[in-house]
Amino acid sequence: QRTLISSSLHPMSVSATRMDAATQAACARPLRMAQTELHGRHLVSDTPLGSGMLVLRSAPLAIAVSDPACCHVCLARRPLSRCAACDAVKYCGASCQRAAWGSHKAECAALKQVRPRVPPPLAMILIRCLLAARDASHPLLQLQSHYDKATPEFKEAAVPVIMTAAAVLGQTIDPSEMMEMLCRIRTNSFDVLDADMQSVAVAIYPGLSLLNHSCRPACAVTFSGPVAEVRTMSPLPSGAPLTVSYVDALTPTTARRAELQSRYHFTCACPACTAPDDLLAAARCRHCSGPVFPSAVRFRSTCAKSCADPVSPAVLEETDEACAAITGDDLNALQAAWDLRRTALADTHHTAIAAAQRLLDACTAAASWSQAYRVARSLYQALEKLDLGSSPIRGVLAYKIGKIAALEDDRQGALQYLQIAADMLGTTHGAGSAHVVEIKAMIADVAASMAAQ
Repeated sequence: QRTLISSSLHPMSVSATRMDAATQAACARPLRMAQTELHGRHLVSDTPLGSGMLVLRSAPLAIAVSDPACCHVCLARRPLSRCAACDAVKYCGASCQRAAWGSHKAECAALKQVRPRVPPPLAMILIRCLLAARDASHPLLQLQSHYDKATPEFKEAAVPVIMTAAAVLGQTIDPSEMMEMLCRIRTNSFDVLDADMQSVAVAIYPGLSLLNHSCRPACAVTFSGPVAEVRTMSPLPSGAPLTVSYVDALTPTTARRAELQSRYHFTCACPACTAPDDLLAAARCRHCSGPVFPSAVRFRSTCAKSCADPVSPAVLEETDEACAAITGDDLNALQAAWDLRRTALADTHHTAIAAAQRLLDACTAAASWSQAYRVARSLYQALEKLDLGSSPIRGVLAYKIGKIAALEDDRQGALQYLQIAADMLGTTHGAGSAHVVEIKAMIADVAASMAAQ
């Protein structure tokens, strides 16, 4: 396993030299593990793959729920009941409780020792991984930990998590073993996302650790409850590496590379990271409104149209200060924050996108649909400029816009965005997914109402 490479691809952290049984079982297509000097160990397909093909489907090796409204087995948001013995886990019904008992039995007795306290998600997944690792053949132990590269800051931050796990498990596990397992979790875990792309759990999956990284990946990871599914977002030739993104695609290049170096110990040099211009960090030219890209002195001295003095440092500072002073969650305050960001920054700047997302969520919660429609369409136009392909981020946003358009009685707009969502989410989530089935039903309803007029 290399610790620093200059390519765009990196084998996440598998220390074995061949596919284990758990990974083989997760493969939905004929895949094999390849190893090259450039790419390291990685999964490739033995056959050409079309767009939207399912290549991996995997239940988690270990999982811990972070959303208190979700069942700890199926992740559904339903009325929940706690385990009567430990009070630490919640189920939506008897079937989920029975399904979990095989794995929960061992931890339940330990968790009873600290009730009514409930370990936070990171401590819970550490406890579960340590219990699973009592089996020396468990697939978790095949995953690389990068323990030797853990920084003093990470070790210091890990102490409360390890102390919580030790309180539950007793003093039967050496602290250094706990630290190594926590490093293994940090390197190999994924956030489990719900239908709205919100994190509800953290989990480790067989097979996914063999997928290389690219900031412009060939595949998307989505979730059906706790089950991870990996599909191609574009056609791939036989032997091409299967890549996913380990980091948030809406993070600027410098921040993405820093996170990849810190957490996975490599420097990404994919096309997105080596491009000279980063729209996610661009300012707005005060003359032509075009993007002004970052440079060694914060921003370049000219924009694409060669306007003189395109960015005012004073305006940027005033914008940062004014936005920092906005603390309320009411629509007026959030609208003001977004407007301020767009005055000085490109609409693709990561803070402008974040401000738009927060405002959209607030508009939706307040049922302010006209305002939500304007914000959502502006946000979608910004995402279109970022070359994200058939990203689930764009697909989910298009779905939201389609539903808002229907509420605003803009049926033509609803059809347009719902069709975009059906195409994108059909690629990333599968044509038979609940999302796509619901979208197609909405398309049929809107089309029927238009025909009836």
